[in-house]
Amino acid sequence: YLGPIKVPGVEAEPTQPVAITKATGTFFGESPYPETSAAQQSNLASPWMVYKGLFQKMQYTEIIRSGQKVDGVTFAELLDDSGKTMPHSSELGSVATITGMTDSNKDKTIGYDADIGKDHSNTKVSNMEDFVSLLKTRNTGSPNTVWAVVHLEDRPANIQVVRLKQNPGTGLLTPDKIFHSDFSADNGVIATCAGSVSPWNTHLGGEEWGVPNSMKWDSAVEGAYKTTSDLARDVLSLRHLGLHDDDLATIKTQWTPYMHRWVNEVTIDDSASVSSPVITATKHYSMGRYSIELPYCVGDFPQVCYITDDSNTGVAAMFVPDKANDLSSGELFAMKAIQTSEKGVGGGMFDVEWVSLGSANNTYVKSLMTKSDGSFIKFTDMFEIGTKTAGANGDYDFTCATGFKATVVDDGAMCLKLKTGMEIAASRFETRIYAAYKGASAQWRKLEGITWSKNRKEMYFAISSAEDSMEHQLDSEGDHKEGDHIGVEQNKCGCVYRAPLDANNRIKSISPLICGVYKHFNSADKLGHTDAKDTCDIHNIANPDNVAFMNGHDILLIGEDTSKHKNNAVWAYDMETHALTRISTVVQQAETTGVWYVENINGWSYIMNQVQHPDPDSTYGGAGTVGYLGPIKVPGKAAVGVDNGGKKAIELTAEAEKAVSGDVSFATIVPAIFAAVLA
Repeated sequence: YLGPIKVPGVEAEPTQPVAITKATGTFFGESPYPETSAAQQSNLASPWMVYKGLFQKMQYTEIIRSGQKVDGVTFAELLDDSGKTMPHSSELGSVATITGMTDSNKDKTIGYDADIGKDHSNTKVSNMEDFVSLLKTRNTGSPNTVWAVVHLEDRPANIQVVRLKQNPGTGLLTPDKIFHSDFSADNGVIATCAGSVSPWNTHLGGEEWGVPNSMKWDSAVEGAYKTTSDLARDVLSLRHLGLHDDDLATIKTQWTPYMHRWVNEVTIDDSASVSSPVITATKHYSMGRYSIELPYCVGDFPQVCYITDDSNTGVAAMFVPDKANDLSSGELFAMKAIQTSEKGVGGGMFDVEWVSLGSANNTYVKSLMTKSDGSFIKFTDMFEIGTKTAGANGDYDFTCATGFKATVVDDGAMCLKLKTGMEIAASRFETRIYAAYKGASAQWRKLEGITWSKNRKEMYFAISSAEDSMEHQLDSEGDHKEGDHIGVEQNKCGCVYRAPLDANNRIKSISPLICGVYKHFNSADKLGHTDAKDTCDIHNIANPDNVAFMNGHDILLIGEDTSKHKNNAVWAYDMETHALTRISTVVQQAETTGVWYVENINGWSYIMNQVQHPDPDSTYGGAGTVGYLGPIKVPGKAAVGVDNGGKKAIELTAEAEKAVSGDVSFATIVPAIFAAVLA
């Protein structure tokens, strides 16, 4: 039998009491499955967890939501590069660049912005909260100050900085001032997605989408944009520069897509004053340009940083800085995946080689953006485009003229030849295409979050949907025989992969860790309590997006971005037991974003988790939210949990303190703590 199991209220001691001595495990209670309409319109979370052997209450705690005012400043109200508010998309119906669109594109563009902005003088107020860094203060006189650096993943984006005050008794974080990070020197930011906290306590992020295609920006390329209306909703991304209502020729004299899709870094120096911090915002041109999900720097030496490319023909990149904790210069590499498993079967197993794309620094790369005549660099300045000669299998084995290479590009392949002296320019402005040209693998589809286990010396990354370019031999989907390195079995629910590191912290191999299950018995409405939108197994992951490792706990957190679960979930995957536990779901139509684990700020830990673009009919009324699971008490302090209002801390009893030291059995003390915490 499993047991003996102590019955509450019965005086007899168990025959084999289990002491808490040296208890270090962490695990979560299961978050309820959102079965009812009320549950589907609410945030749900694990009711409790055991954190390194310490039992405590859990809940989702909101820090701030879109439209909330703090000290007179509206959170998530976007500002242009001159510091002024921007017009709501509904106000742009008479703008010529939009009226010239097709009816479908016009309606989508005018109706793009969240309605919440209409309640704020018809300005652009975003409900697209994504990654949020919690950065520790550098000010020794204000230890309970915490800085939240907030991605607003929108067209255009802002990165806001929120000063938080941490309650030392409860761990609750309260906003008390909002600042803006200024990227105007780098032409602002667009669609800032996921991110990470650097080992040197700075915010790292990137720009993912909302930027017109750089190849079509070049009038010499077939299918090039002819008018501003051709940009469709991406024209909204130019609002921060006031270019959204200009003709295309005028825009091209002032702006280029090459200004965007870079790694960004925000540094907060409050050592002199928490009231007037020095906020430095930088783009790192040295690290290459992609549809960036996030950069992640390994907190060990030798230092390397991985960059994921959320595209249909994405590359996995690695940056080795010239100097530790300084991303302004270094050598860039792209991954070549060598499949060791059978093509078209399962999630695939791979060995890895790294292809060098050369060394560069921010200043030099940025200087290459503008040519000597004052115009901006174009695709055909870097590459010559050749003619394809069809092969026996169509696009899969077409050939090119001498000197040209068959190269994977977005949604297909083409014949390209690098122009003389353009190696560095191509490697940074068209990183994905140059990587494929050099022989790296450009077939990853929706390569999303990435994270690192210090003890296991492994990276973990999410493939949101393993299909299209990742499937075997699909011409016109990014495959060509010269670059067809990846061929997996289609999985519309996605996978999380594990990738061991070598002695230099470079990924050396890849294999699946966990994959979702599409259209099975535990999906759709086959169980009665599921929904037709649950096309992936409700007891498994669906379209994994953000991943974060709880170092010290051996748990991998997995957040979803899916339409195949009615409510997006956050999961905890135990690396030792391989158990998967649902620890949170967010409101219907919302994406769970920016899942990130923050370990021990003044005795409290947090699992960050934002609510992005929720259902307007939900408890959030369409407003996005910054929040976390917790606060989580770190063992060694008195408080083990707080009530929903954060008004009182539940103190460890004398017996509990003895239990931690091993003098009282776990079976004796846990019922008392359990009852107290849940009360």
